[in-house]
Amino acid sequence: MPEFIHQTSASALTESLPRWQHAQPLAIDSEFIRVDTFYPILGLLQLGDGHGEMLVDPVAI
Repeated sequence: MPEFIHQTSASALTESLPRWQHAQPLAIDSEFIRVDTFYPILGLLQLGDGHGEMLVDPVAI
């Protein structure tokens, strides 16, 4: 079963980046907040490598 990691702090994200730096294949998906703004704001970043997934919450970071 794939591992899910939810990152809500910059330090935790920094610690987990080495795993994702060289992952192949790497899937990336992004979600944007478009409420009350002309320019979209990154709301969620999802990374997957077939073995696990990482959800990055840039609003919390």
